[in-house]
Amino acid sequence: MTTIRAAALLLGLVAVGACGGTDDPELPDAPTSDEALVIGEILHARLAGIDDTEGLWIQNPTSFALWRDSIAVADGGAARIHLLSPDLSGGRSFGATGEGPGELLRPARLQAVDDTLVVYDRAGRVTWFTASGTAVHQQSLMIGSMNPGFVAGPNREVWYPVREPEWYARVVRDGVATPAIPRDSTLVHSGPLGVANALVPHASGPIAVDMENARVIFSNRGEPATVSPPPEVYARLRARADELTSLPERWANPFVQVGRASDGVVVWFPFQSGEVGAIVTVDGGWRPIRTGTTEVPAYAEAILVVGDRLYLGSSDGVRIYRLEASPVTP
Repeated sequence: MTTIRAAALLLGLVAVGACGGTDDPELPDAPTSDEALVIGEILHARLAGIDDTEGLWIQNPTSFALWRDSIAVADGGAARIHLLSPDLSGGRSFGATGEGPGELLRPARLQAVDDTLVVYDRAGRVTWFTASGTAVHQQSLMIGSMNPGFVAGPNREVWYPVREPEWYARVVRDGVATPAIPRDSTLVHSGPLGVANALVPHASGPIAVDMENARVIFSNRGEPATVSPPPEVYARLRARADELTSLPERWANPFVQVGRASDGVVVWFPFQSGEVGAIVTVDGGWRPIRTGTTEVPAYAEAILVVGDRLYLGSSDGVRIYRLEASPVTP
């Protein structure tokens, strides 16, 4: 397993759009019912680069987005954005290394907003790209967090995470930053680096994920609605996080990665067996994800669920697994 410390630097802050701010292609049907989800065998894998002359190897997939019938991949090991076909069989890439207009330096997070792909990179820039790879807008947003992330709305407003006792995020509109998404100030920060949180897009509005305290918060439904793991799962998560935190040079959160799902958010756990994740839906549902494959999925650095497909990016490359419904067993 990739060390927890290394993975923590890549904890997912997947972009969030304002309500109605994204234009996703039609999604395949996801498994329905209250049954658990089980990861089946690998459907496809992409361990190498893009099949065109300008493409680079996918060195380090740090974020996914579903955009214009493609799976967009931010390559944190190169100044590239890869646009893969849904089965990873082909695609193209764009991007150039640098700190000038339209250039990238270790792209970290992605968001599809209408006909543009918005990229946050480690130089502290948010850039809007067209399908041809042309930059049409850029603004600086140096985020003071080990979890670089952003939220781009349809009018180029941007939400970003903050390390504040009372807030999960702030939003910048016309150059003015204001607080957004209140947090529970009674919760104690357990990680040595302070607040670790994430934002995930949904048609109902931004979904906040409290990475330290294993909570998913639906912020745009009147009073914020909070969904937590079942007690037995939460106990295992806390025990696992404590175990990893006690190891030399390592620390961990109960959730180690988050990403977008077809009807909510997918969260990933630091477990190596049993329940390795869950899908949390806007109605408060919590569907566990278990592994039924002979190959245990690698430690996630990027994750996306599209219908019944789980896209997982790690140091091994990009893989697709099928999610199948299975009866819940004790």
